[in-house]
Formats: sequence, C-alpha cells, structure tokens
Amino acid sequence: MTDKSRGEVSRCQKMKKVIRWYAKAAFSLLIIFAIAYIAARFRIRMAPVLYGGRARTVYSLIALGCFFVSGIGRIGWEIQTWNGNTPPERLDKRLYLGALCSGTFFLAFQLILDIN
Repeated sequence: MTDKSRGEVSRCQKMKKVIRWYAKAAFSLLIIFAIAYIAARFRIRMAPVLYGGRARTVYSLIALGCFFVSGIGRIGWEIQTWNGNTPPERLDKRLYLGALCSGTFFLAFQLILDIN
C-alpha cells in the first residue's frame, strides 16, 4: 500500500466519521423533539394553568441560558491534547452536549406549547 492510498483511506474514514456524527446529531434532535412533544402534551393535560405566558418566557430563558453556557464554556477551553481523550476533555464534551441538548429540549418544549 502506498502512502497516497493510505491517505485516501484515512480521508475516506474521516469523511464517514463526519457523516455518522451528523446523522447521530439529527437522530438525537428527533428524539429530543419527541420527548418535548410528549412532555408538552402530558403537561397540558395534567396542569393547564402552569403553561401560561410566564412559564413560556421561563422556558425560553432557560433554553437561552443553556445555549449561552455551552457556547461560553467552549470559548474558555485551553486544555487540548492530540487525541482528545483525557478525562477533562471527555467531561468538557459531555457538559457541552448536555447543555446543548437541554437548551434544545426547553426551546422545543416552549415552541410546542405555543403551537398548542
């Protein structure tokens, strides 16, 4: 195997990894929206008083806060290794994805409440 063909295989593997990452993200979004829809429908049936105008504003602010925390948290990241697999880096990735998923959930929940 020549160096050029190894480079092509490596590039192909990297491209497949990127495509899988985006497919996983799209699937995660579908799951988050489904959970938000179920939660919104359950909340409407159980306590219709608790989804008024102020509650919607609170959900929007929580979502905005989660997005800001995830974005600002990434800006301050200075510890980086070559393989990106140290405990602090894994924790950073989990916190980042957790904040983004939480923000997405609250935003979807608030939007679904607005539609209903």
